[in-house]
Amino acid sequence: MIKKLIQLILGQKVCYQINRAVRHVARGIFGIIANLMFDNRFKVEHYRSGKLIGVYEGKNDITTEGKNFLLDVMFHGTTPASPWYIGLINNTPTPTLAATDDYDNIDQAANDWDEFTNYLVAAAAVRGTWVEGAASGGSMTNATPITYTIAAGGGVVYGIAVVGLGAGAATPGDHAADGILWATAPFSGGAVTLALADELKVTYTVNA
Repeated sequence: MIKKLIQLILGQKVCYQINRAVRHVARGIFGIIANLMFDNRFKVEHYRSGKLIGVYEGKNDITTEGKNFLLDVMFHGTTPASPWYIGLINNTPTPTLAATDDYDNIDQAANDWDEFTNYLVAAAAVRGTWVEGAASGGSMTNATPITYTIAAGGGVVYGIAVVGLGAGAATPGDHAADGILWATAPFSGGAVTLALADELKVTYTVNA
């Protein structure tokens, strides 16, 4: 009845044009969302005693928390994260990565994976800082790989996690509520066993 009343007031032709315009805008919005895809890739070079013994490459999945943060920064005036950090994912307990994983649950049961923290970056117990260059051609990367030096005891690493924003985001194992988990990814060939003084050199690239 309301629709008929509107048609009487505005005229059927005007209503048709309004509906057509609304559908056109809606298609445009859904088209933008459908094409907002990121092909984020990483490369990890594994060195032992100065010799390259493995290269692990793969594609990461952006978490729902990461997507929400991206949208808020782009369209809702939220302060962006700078810098971003890359942490390592432990192979114990057996990890399960999911879109619902978030920063607040790193090393907590809800994420179903723990962070690997037995390493140093530039002789400090910190997550590696992703020093990204300016975007070019729809791509952004770190020109200089982040080097992780494995500490006493070694360990087994499953993959990487990209985090940022929180006051403690540079600290391995931090999971305060103010941080953001942007993405996670497993190593392409499965978990990697690391020995004391091994080095992992990580390059992370975001392709839009």
